[in-house]
Amino acid sequence: LEEPSGAAHGLALPIAQMGPVCFTLAAAAAAAPSPACPAVAPAYHAASTCGAGVSGVVRIPAVRKGLNNQRMRIVQDAVIAALLGAAVELPSFLRTRRRCGYRAGCYQDYEGTVPFDAVYDRERVVEGLRRAGVCVVDTRSEGRAPELAGALWPTTASQLGPGGDVARRYDLRGGVWSLGGEEDCCIKLVVDTRRSLDLLTSVNAAFSSARRIRRAAHEVSRRLAAATGRAKEHAAVAIHWRADEDFVRSAHGLDARAYARAACTALAGVARGRSSLKTLDVFVLGEADRARSRAIDADLRKHRSCPRFSLHAKATLGNVDEALASGPDGGDDVKGQVDFELGLRAAVFVGTQFSSFSALVALARRAEGRESLMLDVDVADRLGLIFALTFPHDARRRTDAALSRLCRDVVAAHAAFGVGLAACLPPPRAGSSLAVHSFGHCEDCSHLMPSVCLDLDKADARHAAFVESTQIQAVVSRGFRRISCARVVQVVAERGVHRNPTTGEIYVVEDITDTGELRSSLRAKLGNTPGDGARDGECSASLSFSSINPPLDAPAAAGGRRCTLAVVTALFGSIDSLGHLKTLKPKHARLLEFENRLGAASCWIALVDFAAGPPPPPPDR
Repeated sequence: LEEPSGAAHGLALPIAQMGPVCFTLAAAAAAAPSPACPAVAPAYHAASTCGAGVSGVVRIPAVRKGLNNQRMRIVQDAVIAALLGAAVELPSFLRTRRRCGYRAGCYQDYEGTVPFDAVYDRERVVEGLRRAGVCVVDTRSEGRAPELAGALWPTTASQLGPGGDVARRYDLRGGVWSLGGEEDCCIKLVVDTRRSLDLLTSVNAAFSSARRIRRAAHEVSRRLAAATGRAKEHAAVAIHWRADEDFVRSAHGLDARAYARAACTALAGVARGRSSLKTLDVFVLGEADRARSRAIDADLRKHRSCPRFSLHAKATLGNVDEALASGPDGGDDVKGQVDFELGLRAAVFVGTQFSSFSALVALARRAEGRESLMLDVDVADRLGLIFALTFPHDARRRTDAALSRLCRDVVAAHAAFGVGLAACLPPPRAGSSLAVHSFGHCEDCSHLMPSVCLDLDKADARHAAFVESTQIQAVVSRGFRRISCARVVQVVAERGVHRNPTTGEIYVVEDITDTGELRSSLRAKLGNTPGDGARDGECSASLSFSSINPPLDAPAAAGGRRCTLAVVTALFGSIDSLGHLKTLKPKHARLLEFENRLGAASCWIALVDFAAGPPPPPPDR
């Protein structure tokens, strides 16, 4: 915004008798500094440590989530850094719950911290990352690292390579950067290339547990073998149990009975493969004291599909890891890393697909060529599907065909990701009479329309009438990538909300005006017809926006997003000029926060001459 250099934010165009004119595109979600005037980043030359091929540093925070959510963010940041040719700075500490477990009242309390080395073996991690192609540095910098395109996350790996959007817009050399703050979690990257998928797998595998955690896991394994009396080849099946309060009594809406039934189905499949065993030894990973173990045992035995089994847990073997839960280097999440190690070592691992713990264990086992099973049950917000797509361990999701459609599949699983991933989605179809916008759950826009699902009988009736009148011959658009919550409120007021009683899916139906009619209507309201140009007589030249390729509000020019709203304004002379970038930043932050809540994506284009532009940069810039 400070220099009409034809760089990321400015395109200088000579227009007859008007002098140079600068088009400025400020995508609300981008906040991208121009390479001509970069944001002030703490100085650090990674090439001196990592070699000539490495430029810049990505500083990784410890997000305010569970340990494996933190690991997800660390792993993705490291992969993104490698794709950008940058080094990484690992967090010095990690967050943990203390004496909480997963009780609904306290499981989100992550004020407690422990040193990074209390959970992971730093030397092994650094060496593993080096083998994966990621250089680790310690900048010892206290300055705040500026963020790279934070609101555009998640992004695709294909946009991060040489010549990609981020590489074009940022000069990482000699600086320390951030990919988001400690509240920003957990999906940052869609690994839609073979290289990024391999990186994700090898980087995750690099995070070796601290020696004290490996010792505790070894002792649990030894005691389990003694308790079962079985040889190593008949080791117990490890199942990660997550039918806890934080999933059952929350917006995740886990069906506890369906979960137990899915667990029995999975265990029965394992038992069929071990027909020589009369009893299947099952070891429970997760928060399971003796009372909880008895409750899990009772839940499983309610289902006839369960095989004959014997249930074990750390609590039944003497709580070897109890010391890891206390002291300055202890906590619930630290103790939970013992379970991670046990899941990694297990002969058979049965995971919970909507758990970050299970997703990362399965991915780490994939790096060793070992398969994992996942319970066939998901939560209401389809978190299991999202993790399966973004941390793919299943061979079926790692094929070239699966990678080619991965971006679209991720948006279909969670519509809000469509803002950052709009560039990989098909454009809207012009001329359609109707669009069905499915948003899955009442909570999606609850901050604007809290009563949207109170009268479900009427919603079901609208669905029946809609099916009868249209025979579903309409353009179906999953998610809000072309409609904001504000527009949903308007559409609901006009047409009401619909619900499919069979699937429980919530949707609204919107009229779509033909784009040609829309243009004609707009020109009529402006008192302008094609080719008229400006009508005030002060300008003798006209400009056709259709001559600009790609269009200024196209995803390629708008930071990878499809604009929900495009605002074009013209400023000439000094009467009304653009403010300096420093004065726009606070306004931009407020706009960004508001749009993120709505799922909107506005793009602002200013047509200015130099008199209306911001003050010239200092001589040294």
